[in-house]
Amino acid sequence: MATGSLAAERGRSLWPLVAILWVGAVAILLQSSSDVAVGLAVMHVVAFAGAVVVWFAAKRTESPAIVRIIVWGWALKMVGTLARFFVLEVVYKGAGDANRYAYVGGILSQRMRTGDFSRYVATKQLIGTQFVEMFTGGMYVFTGKTVLGGFFLYSAIGFAGLYLIFRAVRIAAPEVDQRRYALLLFFLPSTLFWPSSIGKESLMMFCIGVVVYGLARMFEHMPGGIPIVLAGLGASAMIRPHITLMLAVAVMGASTITRSRTAPGDLPLAKWLRVIVFIVAVAVAMSVASSFLKVDNLDAENVNATLQATNARTSQGGSSFGGGSPAAYPLSVVTVMFRPFPFEAGNLQSAIASVETTLLLLLFVRRRAGVREAFRRLRSNGLLAFVLVYSALFFYVYSSFGNFGLLARQRVQLYPLVIMFICISPADGSEAGPLRWWRSRQHRPVSPARRRPAVDATAGIRA
Repeated sequence: MATGSLAAERGRSLWPLVAILWVGAVAILLQSSSDVAVGLAVMHVVAFAGAVVVWFAAKRTESPAIVRIIVWGWALKMVGTLARFFVLEVVYKGAGDANRYAYVGGILSQRMRTGDFSRYVATKQLIGTQFVEMFTGGMYVFTGKTVLGGFFLYSAIGFAGLYLIFRAVRIAAPEVDQRRYALLLFFLPSTLFWPSSIGKESLMMFCIGVVVYGLARMFEHMPGGIPIVLAGLGASAMIRPHITLMLAVAVMGASTITRSRTAPGDLPLAKWLRVIVFIVAVAVAMSVASSFLKVDNLDAENVNATLQATNARTSQGGSSFGGGSPAAYPLSVVTVMFRPFPFEAGNLQSAIASVETTLLLLLFVRRRAGVREAFRRLRSNGLLAFVLVYSALFFYVYSSFGNFGLLARQRVQLYPLVIMFICISPADGSEAGPLRWWRSRQHRPVSPARRRPAVDATAGIRA
């Protein structure tokens, strides 16, 4: 009986996904193209096979409430993928990087089937755009060229990265409220929408998830932590080497400042050996990033020149706002995290983004006691230390961006990590804001001088 009820519950939970996919399929058929049939087939396979994999993977380690959140997060991720495809093909008339990756990937897949694995442009290095084109071509060897199908495959890769980040928090940050974090991580509009298309965002989300998961295993003295971290850094270096450098520096910084929690068989010397390994990783990442950015070395002068060039290049288009400066660091934190504000929205996309950023700002203000608690735990929790260092570097680098649209895409590489801070409850159980004030008023002791004397209710009716 229990098995039957469980199967029935699982079946009912899939009906919303079925309805959403069929509505999306009809809408896509109205915008039919040559790869629609293959795309719809891939969409259904990814959506339903992914739902089963996600359900079984989560069920092994999570409570039923968390499992439901993750499964519904997967369903919403599929909706976000359809929305991302619609925006590209209908709103932007197909003008976007995803279609270029799909076009080149289709050509490369035909070459790969004949044993030719050469790059599309042989004179360019296999980093960044060229790597994504090669990856897409390898994927199309098995599925055939399909833009829609590619969106769903890349979306699944991005979701896997989110799940790895959640698992890392479960392993190494028990002070984080798991339910609150799962709701934010899997339901945040940015994570549902941006890393859901053919492109670098989905792959980077997966690489960041691998790095964070490996880091959690390393800090908790579980096997395979360092190799997993190095694998994630190596993969991310093929996509966005400057992000790899930030990740490597954050890993090294967290390994250095975190107090060693000696486990059986683990000596303090092991901590410094790990630090040496990550110093080497930082040096390699600096070399790759220098080559990618076409500078001799990453000294302060070259970094500032690159940031100024980025500001000039991105401060164009309908969502431009002039950009900021790393010198004004506190304002840069606000810009990268919380802008555009509602009064700065110049189009529908910016208006939707402003709703999300405003809600996040309110959450950070409301949960500021949790943020302070996170800072107090930096020396004892390596994962939180990593997030702090990575966030600080991210704010500095992306403060030079002068376009809200580009900024919204890029900070999806930050949001899944930084929202950990607002999911930590203070050690004393205190709360911030008006609720804390009101509760303190209710439980404030009354001084004896102000205490009213007791009144005898029967005094006036005595015989």
